[in-house]
Amino acid sequence: MSVHKPLVSITKNPLISLSPRLQRLLLRLQKYNVNITYVPAKYTHVADTLSRAYLKEQPADADLSNDMEVMVHNLIANRPMTPEKLAQVKSATAQNEDLQVLTKVVKNGWLFIETNCLL
Repeated sequence: MSVHKPLVSITKNPLISLSPRLQRLLLRLQKYNVNITYVPAKYTHVADTLSRAYLKEQPADADLSNDMEVMVHNLIANRPMTPEKLAQVKSATAQNEDLQVLTKVVKNGWLFIETNCLL
């Protein structure tokens, strides 16, 4: 049950069409048999009370890095291109300045852009 109506449609979309954040969320939920249905908030008194009694400290999510490794492995193993095409894409990426900046952002995070911004 959820009072968040868009969550129902998000879970019905294919993973590839979702943002990486939502993909990670749904990948983590795949190990459970989850069926999300919308229920208006006025009918969820217990859930509303529990959501207001949250823990101040959230435990670290050790499964997140494992989930990311599984996702990356699956993407690499199931990529829809030949090894020759992959080599061509890698070569073109290495020669493109914009893609090199993007690669650094992906590897190092946004802080790299903020400190080395050319604007």
